[in-house]
Amino acid sequence: MKTTLLAVSIIFGGVCCAQTQVRPPQPLPSYKELKFPALRQVKIPEPATYTLPNGLKLFLLEEHELPLVSGVALVRTGNLFDPPDKRGLAGLTGTVLRTGGTKNRTGDDIDTELENIAASVESNIGESSGTLSFSALRENTDQVLGLFKELLTAPEFRQEKLDLAKTQLRSSIARRNDDAGGIAGREFANILYGRNTPYGWMIDYEHVDRIQQEDLAGFYRRYFFPANIMLAVYGDFSTAEMKAKLEKLFGDWNYKQPPVSGVSVSCCEGCARCL
Repeated sequence: MKTTLLAVSIIFGGVCCAQTQVRPPQPLPSYKELKFPALRQVKIPEPATYTLPNGLKLFLLEEHELPLVSGVALVRTGNLFDPPDKRGLAGLTGTVLRTGGTKNRTGDDIDTELENIAASVESNIGESSGTLSFSALRENTDQVLGLFKELLTAPEFRQEKLDLAKTQLRSSIARRNDDAGGIAGREFANILYGRNTPYGWMIDYEHVDRIQQEDLAGFYRRYFFPANIMLAVYGDFSTAEMKAKLEKLFGDWNYKQPPVSGVSVSCCEGCARCL
């Protein structure tokens, strides 16, 4: 019996030792031996493009994954076109274009109407372009498109909304030295482009004080005309039906202005940066 137990112990110990033996590390394969599957081809969707008789360019792209419709009007304008003595005019125009509402609806009325249907219409004017965008559920597309068209073609720059926007702009001027990064970026632009160019100048209280309601209306009239706008709409719709809707909405908007020329600004190195 003792002999049997001893034999079992020896065998068991040998197995354990065999299992705990350290194997030498296996060499890693060279990166040249790695194999990867071929990448799938990226298919970029092609929007349907049209130009209305009034010059408005349309880009329509169907996307039926979600019941949503969105769009954006891209306007050739920007704060590069600000008069030197009224810096900030473009930005204020972009803000009050939406908050000021239309002749038939105040901006607050539009806010309420859009919130009740989970939709949005927003406007903005940046350095070299302006936008008016919308987003809506598919079933509310016609209603939101109607508001979008009113704001794009007949905004009302109400004085109280301009006063509010100017107060907010003055507040941002008062706080602009609170952030070290902002100071560095501002001073870098001043050095690079010069303090007397749209790329390097600063908006001060005196510029904001000079801007009046008629200035916003004049800026809007100069740059918001059909031939100066591209309108892109994408989402859950039929291209043919959307094209017909937009032709009906904007077909009678025949306002014209001279083409918007580029802006050339000389920097400190003597070169030119053009819009």
